[in-house]
Amino acid sequence: MGDEHPREASALDNLREDIRERLESDKILSPAWVLLPLLAIGIGVAVAIVAIVIASIGLAVIGFEPGVDFAPEEFFVPPASFFSPAVGAGFGIVAFAGVISTILLAYLGYLLINRRNKHFKRQSRFYDDLIAYLRAVSSRKRVDAEVGLLSLERTARVMREDETEKNAVLWLILVLVSQLLAILYVLYFLGKDIRLHERMEDGFMEDSNKILESLGASVEVRRLNPIPERSFVLYLILTVVTLGIFGIYWLYILITDPNNHFKHHIQYEDELMRKISTIT
Repeated sequence: MGDEHPREASALDNLREDIRERLESDKILSPAWVLLPLLAIGIGVAVAIVAIVIASIGLAVIGFEPGVDFAPEEFFVPPASFFSPAVGAGFGIVAFAGVISTILLAYLGYLLINRRNKHFKRQSRFYDDLIAYLRAVSSRKRVDAEVGLLSLERTARVMREDETEKNAVLWLILVLVSQLLAILYVLYFLGKDIRLHERMEDGFMEDSNKILESLGASVEVRRLNPIPERSFVLYLILTVVTLGIFGIYWLYILITDPNNHFKHHIQYEDELMRKISTIT
């Protein structure tokens, strides 16, 4: 029995380290990021209005009157010398705003993918360390929990195989280069992966709690905002039909769903460590 306590203590130290890493891996992003598309649209509209006003002033200065015919050389040459630079500058600003908006949205995609990767990696380590701890304690207390532990190991292995890393930098480049196709796929896997992860995680927590109960502890933390089933095809159709407006909501949930998921981890893991401390 003397070699059981070091294994137990080592697993417990690893769990504490996994929880400390939560500050880095489980970033809570501000929903204000969804304002990026609106900002770009607003800049474009404002510049377009200014360009129209400048063009109208230019026409008035050269004496243009609606309904009066002009010869091509009379109509086009003077206005071009007066207000076309302003109009060109307006279109340039619109294009610049669009480029900046695209870059910022691509960077947001990078942040979302990066935190997905970091969270999945941390959780994989956390599960392995929790299994090691439960195995050490059950062995020390001579509690038969092997069936439950094998179930936990199977769940952790499946999650590790399914939750492969997506290279955030590569996808940032692909979004900037190929635009639509890359963006759609990023939207697809960001929504799907976190939902499937949460479903598998609920099963893991349920099985681990049964073992904890047999060891004299129990963790009961209800998930307040579970991620619902959402149809990628339906969301895509609604985005197209609403000319992109629904896409703002789509982006919003891709930010807030993981936020809520991470907040549940704070509650669950903190409660887990409190209950573990009561096991003797």
